[in-house]
Amino acid sequence: MTEQEKELYFQEIFRRNYEKLFRYALYVISDEEEAKDIVSDVLRKLLENYSSVLLSNVDAWLFMSTKSRCIDFLRHRQCVHDFAKYYVENNEVNAETFESYDQRLDSILAVMGTLPEKTRWVMELCYLEDMTYKEAGEMMGLQASGIKKHVLKGLQTIREKFNVSYKKG
Repeated sequence: MTEQEKELYFQEIFRRNYEKLFRYALYVISDEEEAKDIVSDVLRKLLENYSSVLLSNVDAWLFMSTKSRCIDFLRHRQCVHDFAKYYVENNEVNAETFESYDQRLDSILAVMGTLPEKTRWVMELCYLEDMTYKEAGEMMGLQASGIKKHVLKGLQTIREKFNVSYKKG
């Protein structure tokens, strides 16, 4: 099979299956973004391993793989829920805990406000907007390595203000 034939074949598989796999995953896990991710991962896996999948059974393979990934997702979500429940039951969480957390966060944000503009913006994008270095770099017109340097500079300033020593490893 040539690369062009392979591409046309996968386009047909995608067109024929994506919507029904997505709807199935959405029905099972009730999370639209996760359902899209699961189906995309299954299709990517097919692309990477197409030689080991019997092409005559590709639709069944896709369905079973999607079903399996949904079950794995639900198991993981249950583990996260169980751990959160365990943590809350075994740790004292009260208004003082949240107030202390808010005070620390306010202090950190105040220190971030004193950073040079570019470093402050990088810290806000990476820590408050939860962007990756690559995403922040694209937004700011910098390489990921430049973003990392600004993050390290910002973290060093914050650590110094709070007298926190940090050792790698």
